[in-house]
Amino acid sequence: MFNTRGPKAVKHSVKRNSHNGVDRSYIEVMSVTNVEPEKLRPELHERIEQMPPAQLVLLHRIVLKLDLERAAEDLHVAFDAARKEGKFDRADEIIRDVRARHPYA
Repeated sequence: MFNTRGPKAVKHSVKRNSHNGVDRSYIEVMSVTNVEPEKLRPELHERIEQMPPAQLVLLHRIVLKLDLERAAEDLHVAFDAARKEGKFDRADEIIRDVRARHPYA
């Protein structure tokens, strides 16, 4: 369940787990588990209740990092879909036109 081979093993596993040339995140690689979420939730709630304040601050930062990675992946998927639909085909032309009409001082 846990990586017992140390940080170097995780680093190498991240590089092997790339998608479309983009390395998967450390957190994404570490999220692979055999534990069912519905069984994990009560355990996590109990552990959070017992955490000292310093660990709560760290946990909060980790949760924010997870949120950031999820949002970045959502944007990545949305931009890939927009590119495939041709929505960016005229982007350079449009930018040049706007800059020509509104030159920067």
